[in-house]
Amino acid sequence: MNNSQFYPNNPAPSAAPSNSGQETAALILGIASCVTGWCCCPFIAPVLSIIGIVMACMSRRDGRFSGKALAGLICSIAGLVGAVISFIIYIMSPQIYAALIEYLRALGYDVDSIIGTETGA
Repeated sequence: MNNSQFYPNNPAPSAAPSNSGQETAALILGIASCVTGWCCCPFIAPVLSIIGIVMACMSRRDGRFSGKALAGLICSIAGLVGAVISFIIYIMSPQIYAALIEYLRALGYDVDSIIGTETGA
């Protein structure tokens, strides 16, 4: 029996893992932009998103577009979309609040006693 068939001396080389700093930065910025864009701060998220997209695209210049870079690109785009939606909600919130109050008044609710404001006499 030929042992070299089961235990080769020279195994096939595996693909080298991609440890590019740009890919890691794109992923971290993408995750940060998702968190800030959808949750707390729609003003910082566009900056993080744009930098994450640029870093992901720059890592593609090396000839490979690894999973980290792709995940960073997707997260950055999702964070940018979340920031735009959050910003629109932030801008529209006074109008939405006023429309809700008027709707509740039209339904007959005593909104002024609930929120603690008194309207003019």
